[in-house]
Amino acid sequence: MILAATLLLAAAGPPGCASLEPVPEDLEVGEGRLIHAEWMVDEPEFNDPRVSGYVVNTYYYFATQVQVLVEAFDAQGTVVERRFSWVLGGVPPGHRTYFEVRHLPPADRYRVTVPYYTWREGPDPIFRRLF
Repeated sequence: MILAATLLLAAAGPPGCASLEPVPEDLEVGEGRLIHAEWMVDEPEFNDPRVSGYVVNTYYYFATQVQVLVEAFDAQGTVVERRFSWVLGGVPPGHRTYFEVRHLPPADRYRVTVPYYTWREGPDPIFRRLF
């Protein structure tokens, strides 16, 4: 009985942290996603593209340990580069946080996704100590 209770508590994860299971597919489709990127490409210096924008959190938990993935594609649709970047400070519920990825290769098109994040009931403990 004690072993079963211990296993159940261990499976629940650490306190204040939502489950790490993937969000159901129907919540991840289109602009209605719980967390997504709104972005644009510009070229602040000649032949030096930059992707910048916001990660938007429409969920009621804090998104922490957030990373964006920027992919650059050539004219044939082949990925020429993949670059991950941290979104500093995470994204509070109902808000957005700025991100920027510089020095990308010139490409025919780009794609930005938010493949990695963790849901929490509050901000990361490290950021609580800073503010």
